[in-house]
Amino acid sequence: MAVALPDQGSQNIIKSVDLDNMDLKFTEATAYNPSTSSQSTSAAFTLPFDFPVDIKTLNQTITLGYEGSDFAQLAIPRGPSSTDVQNRIVYVKFNDVPLNVFDNSHSTFERFIAAATTGKQETIHLVGMADADVDTAVGMVSLNGVAFSVESTIQGLQGLDTKPVVVTSLDVNHGFPDFLLIRTQAILYNPSNITISTGDVSFDIQFQDKSMGTANAQDLTITPGNMNTTIDVHFAPQGDAVAIGQTLLEHYLQGVDVDIAIIGDSSATNIQSLQLALSQIHLFPVTIPALNQTLIKSVSLTFPKDIVETGIATASFTLSNPFTVSVNLLRMSGSGSFQGIDVGSIPNTDVSSDPIHVDGHSEATSSGLPFEFTRDPVTIIKLLKASAAQNHVDLGPLNDMFQFVLDNPDYKPPVNTTINDSKPTCVSGHQFDATGAILAALANLKVDISVDADTKLDDFATSLTFNQTSVPTTTDQTSLFLIGAVAGPIAQHMVDDSNLVLSEAFITNISDDGLDISFKGSLTNIGPLDARIEFTGPVTLKWQEKPIATVTLPPVCVAANVGVPNYEASGRLTISDQDEFTSFAESLLHSEEFEWTISTDQIRVYTLGTIFEGLVFEKSISFKAFNNVAGVSVVKFDLPSDDPAGGIHIETDASIPSSAREWSLLFFFELDH
Repeated sequence: MAVALPDQGSQNIIKSVDLDNMDLKFTEATAYNPSTSSQSTSAAFTLPFDFPVDIKTLNQTITLGYEGSDFAQLAIPRGPSSTDVQNRIVYVKFNDVPLNVFDNSHSTFERFIAAATTGKQETIHLVGMADADVDTAVGMVSLNGVAFSVESTIQGLQGLDTKPVVVTSLDVNHGFPDFLLIRTQAILYNPSNITISTGDVSFDIQFQDKSMGTANAQDLTITPGNMNTTIDVHFAPQGDAVAIGQTLLEHYLQGVDVDIAIIGDSSATNIQSLQLALSQIHLFPVTIPALNQTLIKSVSLTFPKDIVETGIATASFTLSNPFTVSVNLLRMSGSGSFQGIDVGSIPNTDVSSDPIHVDGHSEATSSGLPFEFTRDPVTIIKLLKASAAQNHVDLGPLNDMFQFVLDNPDYKPPVNTTINDSKPTCVSGHQFDATGAILAALANLKVDISVDADTKLDDFATSLTFNQTSVPTTTDQTSLFLIGAVAGPIAQHMVDDSNLVLSEAFITNISDDGLDISFKGSLTNIGPLDARIEFTGPVTLKWQEKPIATVTLPPVCVAANVGVPNYEASGRLTISDQDEFTSFAESLLHSEEFEWTISTDQIRVYTLGTIFEGLVFEKSISFKAFNNVAGVSVVKFDLPSDDPAGGIHIETDASIPSSAREWSLLFFFELDH
């Protein structure tokens, strides 16, 4: 049974139509007749009778109006429907029904799509006619020509910025000559129930108000709620934006989140009907989460034997590439610090002839690069003390030795150092393990690194300056070669503080130019290290501040904390000033005591695997003299021969009961004929 309703009554049958669950698919060819689908378009209706009705099928032809103008028609063919009988709401599904925009209404349609894209909600006017098959208590009834005219409210997309865009993954995928392809996954939020398929879109990316390139989505479909979207970024800053783009990359690499803006314009899509809508997209902030891992995974430092002279160590590093793109370093410089202590730098180094290359998702270790390590004793000591504290290493007596340098930073004696390749010959067995403590202190270093590099990411060239924090840095036994850079002032200070006491002196083989002399005494307060001391040249003897002779002395081993409590040495004394030495000899006979100053700058010290030269040794030594030799007695007197130089050769031994230290003398006299 078919029923045609009169126009007047039909105006009130359809109370509302809800198109809020629409799915619109746009292509370039269907810019003004997009395909529409819906799984739950609804219409609330009323009838002038109270018995329940169940609408089984429905077809509708709807004309859409916006801002007072009709702009499109949607002809939904007859299809099955479902009814909420109690509340009198009918639901209809349809698929791939074109929304035909009138030829003279393109601009109205564009404004409507733009408003729905950026606004919170938009109202459209719906006018149409519906035919329905209705199941009633008296059987199936066909209602034909049900006219309606209603307002319908559509929830807008609100520019997709009601929630921040969340970037969930990022991969630098490939470097082309003119742009860097960065593939990302991002979550966008659509607060409406409308689905829009926009095809390929491209938005501008801006950082610090400069264009960085484009964000491109292929076959983009904007679905309700959270939507996971693949976005390909074509990173290609130009002109004055290049430096800003480098800053963006640097922030990302060194652990700083970056906020960018995604901005639409009329070129965002080739679909003309969507150009106005997409040109009004402005997403900010879109936070690019920092990499939060170091590209430089580790650093290794080795030191040559001449590090104290040249200051040039060798650094190599392991570069870890978390991306698909290959990384090629063509030039680089850098600096390193530990807890704010600058330890050195890589000078500007061109490696373009043999780039440091790392494939995607792999690691590679660089060749050795020159590293200008600090030779400042204060800086090296601060590094050792800070790293020892971090590693809970006891530096023992080294702390006091280091403190002298810290307290006297301008004290720089002209001490030269070289590496001692030989095993130590003076080993007491109770020296503090200084080298072990130094090596333990330098273990597990975490160094902050600043890098300036020219790179190629595949074929994309860019310069980068970025920081890497807490990079594991290893050294080896060669770090002990730095001892010479620190210990020069310490070695001179220990020599200065040493005590030389001579209790006995023995003189034999006197001649016109000198005599043999031997000493007994002690050399103490020499410090906490085992050492071998060599006198590489004669020691000067001064009497009353005047050089009178030189003497050669043999090497001596000093023990840590003990020194040489029973020091014995002998050598040949050569008179350098006959007149002054004669005056000294006369004074020796007549004075109660005298003082010699022993000095030399030709002293060599072997300790801690290092040879120290240029140390200055100067000590004043007091002796008891003969005090006029009262009570001298001759115990032997021989005249064995004539002296070839003239006169009589006399040999005599004398007993000298004086307060002087024990002196044994062999005198030579020349008597005139």
